[in-house]
Amino acid sequence: MAVDPQFATAFDSLAHAYGNTGYKAEYRKYLRKAFDASDHASELERYRIRGNYFMTSERTYGQAVEAFQKLISLYPDYWTAHSQLGFVYGNSEEWEAAIEQYDLIIQKNVGEFVPYSNESVYLAAACKYDKARDVLNGYLQNFSDNLSIHRNLAVELIVEGRFAEAEAEADAIHTMAPRLYAYHNLKGLLRMLQGDTAGAEIEFNALLEGQEGVPHLIGRSRLAGLYLMQGRFARAREQGRLGLEEAKVMGEATWSAALSLGQAYRDIRSGDTENALA
Repeated sequence: MAVDPQFATAFDSLAHAYGNTGYKAEYRKYLRKAFDASDHASELERYRIRGNYFMTSERTYGQAVEAFQKLISLYPDYWTAHSQLGFVYGNSEEWEAAIEQYDLIIQKNVGEFVPYSNESVYLAAACKYDKARDVLNGYLQNFSDNLSIHRNLAVELIVEGRFAEAEAEADAIHTMAPRLYAYHNLKGLLRMLQGDTAGAEIEFNALLEGQEGVPHLIGRSRLAGLYLMQGRFARAREQGRLGLEEAKVMGEATWSAALSLGQAYRDIRSGDTENALA
């Protein structure tokens, strides 16, 4: 393993496959393996893998920036380095710096969806909603249909309160991938935001039917939030507890932390401050 330069890249690819589907523990596990094997990778892959590894913690964001900037200086046409550097800036809430990196990629007419998807997130964070939608629609018009682009469009429209248009984007996702859990998540949010709590409950429960892993955790979290909003504290806590148990079985520390925080908030809302501080 240590002498094969392909192992580092393979581990990095596997890490991102897990990360893109919400499995943070496996993402970190294989990213660490990639980092440990990166001495034997090519120069380009070495800096890319090390940058990816360093951007998993705020404490090492500076090292991630250095790695990606070095990569850009060595390979100025390698757009992935600009994309990852933009991601680090975005995680640091440096919205304009992040947007600048993605603009550089989009100006080159790159057909990959990730720069468009990511830039839309940071444009929205900077309250540039019209521009965020223009970027996403530009990808759909100039390249092809894409699930992530439709999902981001739906989220942007939900933030703006344009629910009918968001429904259309969710329906586009369902047409392209009927079994994709993002559809029920979006539909549930739309039902809840429009006061249809019964409809929201149906959609969030659909995340638990025939699904496992991350979709289950999302479903538990959404149902807990819905029940809390309705004042159904016991049911909210039960969904939170089930989600926590599933996250622990999966070894997902990030999900466990998020669900624990949600449980504490629900305890406070229900007046159980003793449990909230436990």
